[in-house]
Amino acid sequence: MAETAACLEGVSKRYQLGARSLREVVPTPRAWLKRPPQAGNGVGPRYIWALNDISFSIRRGEALGIIGPNGAGKSTVLKLLAGVTSPTKGQVNVFGRVSPLIEVGAGFHPDLTGRENVYLNGAILGLSRREIQRKFDEIVEFSGLADFMDTPVKRYSSGMYMRLGFSVSAHVEPEVLLVDEVLAVGDYAFQRKCLGWMENYRRNGTVVFVSHNLEAVRSLCERTLLLNRGEILLDASTEEAIAGYHALLSGQQLKEREFAREGNLEQRACTGEAEILRVWLSDEEDKEIFAVKSGALVSICCEVRFHRTVEEPIFGFFIAGGDGTVVYDFNTQQQNLSTGRYEAGEVVRLRFSQPLPLAEGSYQLNLGITRGDLRAYCCWKQNALTFFVHDDSRCKGIVSLRSRLQIEDMVLK
Repeated sequence: MAETAACLEGVSKRYQLGARSLREVVPTPRAWLKRPPQAGNGVGPRYIWALNDISFSIRRGEALGIIGPNGAGKSTVLKLLAGVTSPTKGQVNVFGRVSPLIEVGAGFHPDLTGRENVYLNGAILGLSRREIQRKFDEIVEFSGLADFMDTPVKRYSSGMYMRLGFSVSAHVEPEVLLVDEVLAVGDYAFQRKCLGWMENYRRNGTVVFVSHNLEAVRSLCERTLLLNRGEILLDASTEEAIAGYHALLSGQQLKEREFAREGNLEQRACTGEAEILRVWLSDEEDKEIFAVKSGALVSICCEVRFHRTVEEPIFGFFIAGGDGTVVYDFNTQQQNLSTGRYEAGEVVRLRFSQPLPLAEGSYQLNLGITRGDLRAYCCWKQNALTFFVHDDSRCKGIVSLRSRLQIEDMVLK
């Protein structure tokens, strides 16, 4: 029997723009009192609604994803569930011990060592000293920071902060685990380790996972909320929510009822005149691969069967990063390429050959075929393939440009 782990009923959250905390006001009360009013009409304060009348429930043992653009209200939902803040309207109920991992290093004191912060953070999360002692070795082993436990955490990198913070939270044995975008600062191996732990944990516990890494959300969560401007646009399967997010990013301001009517991206506006049978990535020796070194020449391959005669179809694909950002979009119309005529029953293989000078990370490949009039897809394959790019340059961003530095002596005259 599925029990409810948490629920929000008609919840709205309002923040005052320009509001200052008591800690900021006390040192300079005179300056604060002289501050002019902040309002659009010159009278009274201004407010913003971070959430606007949202309702949903989470079943015990469920991994719920929450996605959406910046400012959608995702982190506000987690703070309400964690009890960090209270709703302006509505009711929030959480049943069981909660372990929030919302901000990197939250609850850590910078001048204390990693060892001391394990005890401090564990106590904040509700563990007794005896429980922390019993779990201490497991926490350290999971974090991989055994050599740094007696170092003050102010000398830790953001990734080390996250490792230790997640390790403590993971061993509190929470009934509801709240995870924000903190995994983004960890290296790929530790991200996979954390996701693997959460996959095992959710058999007996509940996870609420906020992330811009859509591949991570897809691998962990079967159900996902799509938020935008404080409202729930979709409460659906993860695939439907991700498809809706892509539509939202492309400028389609669709509400939940419109998504339900039109279906996901693979179903919407597809005529069925063609079918993508298989998609794969191959190297220069024509061997199928799932990971590639940045800058290497690869071929994006797919097999297509035509069910009706199509003249001059447009073949195209786009590559998206883990957060859904489109990093490259290509189609044959852009290049003024003639593609010919295809008869019903004909099967063809498409091969797009090119280098992939991308920064390290996971990427998704999406393919589509449209008629020449661009009115509809003949077929579309959303997230047809996920592949990983290795990059030894350690660059940040989307592309790896292989920059080089040359220092030249200047001759003074």
